[in-house]
Amino acid sequence: MSQVESNIVELGTIFNKLAVMVNEHRDMVQRVEDNVEDANSNLNLSLATLTDTLQNLQTNRALAMKVVSLLPNTTYAVIIFYEWMRPLQIQILLL
Repeated sequence: MSQVESNIVELGTIFNKLAVMVNEHRDMVQRVEDNVEDANSNLNLSLATLTDTLQNLQTNRALAMKVVSLLPNTTYAVIIFYEWMRPLQIQILLL
């Protein structure tokens, strides 16, 4: 009978130590959970920032393409205007 009592007391001690260990690890698990939540928030913010940057780059690229496509047309218009004005300049010089 004393062996059974001894085993029960030992088992109670083991469970008490286990309860202490669980309490100690509860704080650690909570810190890990908080860190994971912070990391998740940072990742979501980074993703949003990268998405905005990509959209800005695509908009800037489209604008650059429009400007580049207008340059030859503008050059052509200036040359046509100059050629059109040349006879008028000659007539003005003759007067």
